[in-house]
Amino acid sequence: MKKLFVVLSTLVLTATTISVQAQNIIKHFNNAMNENIDYMIPTNEYVLSGNAFPLTINGMNNVGPSTTVSRIQLQVIDDQLNTVWFKTYCTQNEVNDYQNALCPNLNVFFTAGDAKQTSDDGFIICGRVRVDGETSGCSFAPTYDDLFMLKTDAAGAVQWYRRYDDPAMQFGMLNSVIEASNGNFITCGYQNYGSMQWGVIIGVDANGGLLWSNYATTPSYWDPMVTVPSEYFEITSYQNDYALVGIANTFGGVWGATLITVIDANGNYIADNIVDNQRYGYVIVGHGIDDADDGDVVITGAAGTPCQGGSHVMILKINPVTLALNFFKIYENPSSGFSTWGHSIITLNSVGGLFCVTGQTDEYGGGLYVETDYNGNLQRYVPYGANDAAQGRSIVANTAGAFPTFTGIHLNAPEPTFVIRNNYGYDCPSDISKPEYDTPLDNYASDHIYPPIVEIDEPVLDYDLQPVETVVCGQLKNGVTSVAKIPSGKNIGLYPNPANDVLNISLTNNFSKGVIHVYDMTGKELISQNISNPVVTINTASLPAGTYILKADNGNGLSERAMFTKN
Repeated sequence: MKKLFVVLSTLVLTATTISVQAQNIIKHFNNAMNENIDYMIPTNEYVLSGNAFPLTINGMNNVGPSTTVSRIQLQVIDDQLNTVWFKTYCTQNEVNDYQNALCPNLNVFFTAGDAKQTSDDGFIICGRVRVDGETSGCSFAPTYDDLFMLKTDAAGAVQWYRRYDDPAMQFGMLNSVIEASNGNFITCGYQNYGSMQWGVIIGVDANGGLLWSNYATTPSYWDPMVTVPSEYFEITSYQNDYALVGIANTFGGVWGATLITVIDANGNYIADNIVDNQRYGYVIVGHGIDDADDGDVVITGAAGTPCQGGSHVMILKINPVTLALNFFKIYENPSSGFSTWGHSIITLNSVGGLFCVTGQTDEYGGGLYVETDYNGNLQRYVPYGANDAAQGRSIVANTAGAFPTFTGIHLNAPEPTFVIRNNYGYDCPSDISKPEYDTPLDNYASDHIYPPIVEIDEPVLDYDLQPVETVVCGQLKNGVTSVAKIPSGKNIGLYPNPANDVLNISLTNNFSKGVIHVYDMTGKELISQNISNPVVTINTASLPAGTYILKADNGNGLSERAMFTKN
C-alpha cells in the first residue's frame, strides 16, 4: 500500500479581525431551497438551482395528500441579486392527468442537484425524479424513482428531458453536472439499493442520449475485499479532463474517506483513488472540488474525530493523479467538540490567488465563509447566524469583479434561500480567529464497474413562478470613499467594486510610483493617471456602466492588472 504522510504540526493561530461597516449584502429568496449557484460570464448574472414547493403551478394544484410536491428551481438573478426570471417544470403526463380530472394534484416529485449554463447560453439540470401512489395519491400513475437530466434554452424553455434508470437499484441522486469539451455532458451522484450505495458517473451526448455509465466500488481501509458505500458530490474541469470528489462512506456520511477520480471526456479513467486517515483516528470527507490551475485540485469538506472532538472544515490541495500532496489543513482546534463542514470551494484569481469556501458551523449555528491564501493560510473565517445564512451550499467566482458569491439556505422561511455577494467588502458578522492544524494521510486504489442503466425520453413543460425577495443585511457598495484592501499575493486592491463616481486603489510599495491605466474590454485606454503614493483615487463618474481593466505600471518594467465594474 502506498502511503502519504504529513507530520502533525504545531497549532498556529491566525487572526483577521475587521470591525467596519458591513457591505456584503445578504439577500433572501423565500421561494425555494437553493442548492447551487453558477456564474454566467456573458451577462454577469447568476443562475440558482434547487427545489421549490409552490402550492399551485399555472392554476394547477401542487399539493398531494401528504405533502407539497417538490419542484425544480431554475432562477436567474442579476449582478445586484435581483430576479430576472424563475422557472419550474412538470411532465406532460402529470399535467394531462390533472387537466383530465384523473388526479386531483400534480404528482411527479423532482429534486434538483445542480444546474450549469451551457455553451449555447442554455442550462443543464440534474437530479432525482420519482412518482408513487403513496405520496401522489394517484395510484394509477406509473411508479418510478430515477435519475434525470433536463436541458433548456437561455430563457429556461425545455429542449429535452431524460430519465436514467438501473432496474436493479431502488433510488439515486445526481449531485453535479458539467458540459464536456466535446459538447457532451457528464454528471455524477449515487445509486442505492438497501444498505449499499454506489457512486455513479454518467456521460450523455448533447441530446441526452446515454453514452456510458460507471459505479464506484470503493474498498474499505481495513480490508480491500470489502466494498463500502460511496457517493460523488461534485465534478469540475481539470486541465483537459474532469476531476470528481466524493466519499468512501462507512458510517452515514460522517465517518469516511475521500474518493478522488479523474476521467476524460469519454469516461475513460485516468485515476481512481481514496485518500484516507481513518487508521489514525481521523475522518476526511471530501465534498467540494475545484481546479487549482497548477496541476493540483483543491478539495473541501470535513476532517477530524467526530466521536471525540468533532469534525472540522478542511482544505486539501493535491495532485489528483499522482496524489502528491501540497497541503492538508483543518481550521479549528482539534478538540473543540463542534462539527464544521466545507461544502463548496473555488480558486479565486487562479495561481497565487485565494481559496474560498462556503459551508456551515454547529458552533455558531449557521453558515460559514472561509478564505485562505494559496498556501492554505487562513485569511478570513466568518460564521453566520441561521436566520441569515444557515448552510452555505455552493460558491462561485464572479470573474468580472474577481470576488466570490455564495448561496445556500436560511431557516426563517418555508423555502429559505440566501445569496451573499462578497465583493471586497466586509460581512455583516465580523471575522473571527481560528487555529490551523494538519493530520497524517494515506491512500489506496479504488475501482469501478459498468452498470446496465437505460435512458427514458419524456416530454416536460416549463412554467413561470414568482420570487419573494428580501434584503436582510448589508448593502451593495455605492462609492463610499475608503482605503482598499489588497488581496493576498497581489499588488492592487480596489474599493468600492462595483464603483460609481470614484474608485479607490491601494498599492504595495513596489507600485507606489508609476502610472495607472484604465481600459475598456476592447483595449481602448480611457484613463491615465500618475501614481505618487500607495493610495490613489480616480474619477470614474464619466465611465459608462460596464466592466473595465485597470493596469498599474511601476516604471521599472513591472505591471499588474485588476478588473472592476462601473454601475
